[in-house]
Amino acid sequence: MRLFILTVISAIFATSCGLRPVYGNATDGSGPISVSQIDGRTGHRVRQELALSLSSGLPGVAPGARLETSLDEKLTRLPLKPDDGVSRSSYDVEAKYRLYSADGELLAKGTTYAAANFDSTTSSYGDIALQTDARERVGRTVARRIREQLILDLSQTAEQTD
Repeated sequence: MRLFILTVISAIFATSCGLRPVYGNATDGSGPISVSQIDGRTGHRVRQELALSLSSGLPGVAPGARLETSLDEKLTRLPLKPDDGVSRSSYDVEAKYRLYSADGELLAKGTTYAAANFDSTTSSYGDIALQTDARERVGRTVARRIREQLILDLSQTAEQTD
């Protein structure tokens, strides 16, 4: 009985202290800049990277801003073997983004591009693993470039208004 009462009291205090599950949704848009949902596996990676890198905000952007991003993905097989077999593949992504303030004003927009090349293998499982790795690399690169371009665009806008 004593153990039961102790467990109930512990549960009450644990729920009131703001504990969150370890594997809970940490990128729920509660930071200064919310990142909208992006479709696809690469989109998920880009959103994760952007939410992490923008969690501290951007210079001159008030909390409540919203970043919307869309991706155009393309996988190209390059036949470089004498028998026209595929020996190389390229995974290309074009990202278009728009940053809106809390009141809906467009603060910045742009387009960025990234590509990752990988060797094709004779094993279909190996090819899938290489393609997945290329998507991860492209996702990180696109997110980094979007953040860098946003910082540049916002700093130029701030200089023009001064």
